[in-house]
Amino acid sequence: MSANRSIVLGTTITGTGAEEAKGASPSRGIIFRLTGTFVGTVALQGSMDGTNWDTVASATDETPQYVQDRPYTEWRANCTAYTSGTIDEARMGFAD
Repeated sequence: MSANRSIVLGTTITGTGAEEAKGASPSRGIIFRLTGTFVGTVALQGSMDGTNWDTVASATDETPQYVQDRPYTEWRANCTAYTSGTIDEARMGFAD
């Protein structure tokens, strides 16, 4: 990723469901990217309290998704649809 810092939000995703949340407070735009050979949809979600989650981007392939800066302090990948294959990695990157 072309960002100064990145966080892996999930690895070896083979079904629906949310991955463990990670703490981060990006001060600029975000790049959300998936890798792997799969048929499915993964949402990038942010939260201020770890309970209420907002979807800020979603991806169905390896094309990077660019997101404006958001005020969230917790982030997660949530596989919302899955048909086949393996999502090797869900990663968000950002410049601070």
